[in-house]
Amino acid sequence: MPADPLKPPPHFRVARRIGQLARELWATGPPLCIVLLIGRLIGSVLPVALLGITGLLVDAINHTQKTGQGLKQVWILLLAEVAVVLFTDVQSRFSSYCDLVLNNRFTLRMNLRLINNCNQLDFEFFEDSEFQDRLERARTQASSQVALLRTLLDLGQQTIGLAAMIASAFVVAPFLVAIQVAGVAPVVFAEGYFARRRYYLNRERTPIRRMLEYLLLLGTSAVSAKEIKLFNVGPHIRERFKKLSEDYNDQDARLAARQNFIGTLLVTCGSAIYYASYAVLIYQTAHGLLTIGRLIFLAGVLRSSKGQLSSLFSGFTRASDQVMYLNDVFEFFDQKQVVRKDKSSVPVPVPIRKGVEFRNVSFSYGGSSQLVLSNISFRIEPGERIALVGENGAGKTTIIKLLTRLYDPICGQILIDGIDLREFTPEELRRAITAVFQDFVRYDFTAEENIIFGDLSALGDHARVKEAASQAQVATFIERLPKAYQQVLGKRFEGGIDLSGGQWQKVALARASIREAQVVILDEPTSAIDPRAEALLFRNFTEMVRGRMAVVISHRFSTVRIADRILVLEKGRIREQGSHAELVRAGGEYAQLFELQAAGYR
Repeated sequence: MPADPLKPPPHFRVARRIGQLARELWATGPPLCIVLLIGRLIGSVLPVALLGITGLLVDAINHTQKTGQGLKQVWILLLAEVAVVLFTDVQSRFSSYCDLVLNNRFTLRMNLRLINNCNQLDFEFFEDSEFQDRLERARTQASSQVALLRTLLDLGQQTIGLAAMIASAFVVAPFLVAIQVAGVAPVVFAEGYFARRRYYLNRERTPIRRMLEYLLLLGTSAVSAKEIKLFNVGPHIRERFKKLSEDYNDQDARLAARQNFIGTLLVTCGSAIYYASYAVLIYQTAHGLLTIGRLIFLAGVLRSSKGQLSSLFSGFTRASDQVMYLNDVFEFFDQKQVVRKDKSSVPVPVPIRKGVEFRNVSFSYGGSSQLVLSNISFRIEPGERIALVGENGAGKTTIIKLLTRLYDPICGQILIDGIDLREFTPEELRRAITAVFQDFVRYDFTAEENIIFGDLSALGDHARVKEAASQAQVATFIERLPKAYQQVLGKRFEGGIDLSGGQWQKVALARASIREAQVVILDEPTSAIDPRAEALLFRNFTEMVRGRMAVVISHRFSTVRIADRILVLEKGRIREQGSHAELVRAGGEYAQLFELQAAGYR
């Protein structure tokens, strides 16, 4: 799979992601965005108005004390202050509400995009470790981009509020702004440096986080519990998890210690500058250069501007840091499928009249020069059942992956009725195929949903569900469950009932059976089923695949014998083919494998 090396992205490249984020945010809800921006704009100037009114109120009280006049103005200013305080509270609560609604909608949108993107990407990506790292970062960061949204909104509000404060204080004491910038800027730059260091460190440790999650899953999962206890692997997993976690935490602690030490020094310098400025204001007031009201106003501006400057610079630093994480999300969204999807595709023939043909097909997995399949050719006639036999790694599963267009061959063609598979869209092709894979999925949903997932058009058609369950010899078992077809399977959720391996496999067979497909793929369909149930299933297999083409992969020759023709694969090539009887008479590789397995039953 072609993949660019995962290098930490420079700031100038990831900054463009903010535009993508803004478009995603706008698409989430334009009216809500407008209301939220207006609310934030109003909220940004309210603190300045409150400081100004407070200063005027103090001066008005002082004037009334000295002259005995102006009491009416005092009451007006007091009412104005009360009104601003109440309006500020309402505005804050309204903005918080809008933030919550928009953030929830945005999180939903991003998670839906994540699921949709995974659904559209080729299977090839999911077998690549670098892609898994990329997916892990995207999955972690997709919902956390709400924090970036809040940071950007806060930045806008703080910028407008700070500008209003600077404008109101500039005439009286212009030196305050320069002093505050000098005190705050070094702290912010230091925080920015450590934020970038933390991002690069976290990005480099993505494989370690995945390993920690895997070890935690192994140590706590019911699926692995039997083996973990039997072989007493638990202590080893615990120690490995502990060592990796301690190393991970030590790296965080060392970086945090450096950040705190340098930050403390710079904050101490900034505080000294702040109080020196405050002392100057007190000195000017004591010598009659400023009124008490102006002192309160400027002291408030000094205090607020210090806090807002610090928040503003920190916000820019934090936003820069979060944009780098945002890049992880959009980097994943930028992944494009490799399997070609021709816009001028043709429909899959119904019915298929000439069958399926592999013509001189070769294939190797991405990043490897070794051929998994080498120039193989064979046909599957309409209604024919073929079996693929061979040692592990012979290429059996790869043939299935090519037939279902999880991959495309590097050489040769795969044809349906003489039409190359690449002429069909993957979705159109897969609607014509049903399958039971060896590593089938156990959905922790109801029994009915587990079956219906084979063909969502069967939603609400209980008769089809029961028929599919009957073909897979699982209907009687399901009907005996406490809630029958509405019973939740698996132990993940409350009230769920777990099944044996064989019962789960029958459910998977029912899921494959419900789809009215033209090609049936059975990959080790009876590996977890007892011989008696296997014999019963064989009778139903005949009905299930009647009139359809079937491809069976199995190491059990009792399963393989249902095939009309058997292909024996060895190192990516077809070594021999024929019916069971023909291959046994030929005395070749198949006959030897059959004899070895049969000897075990004698």
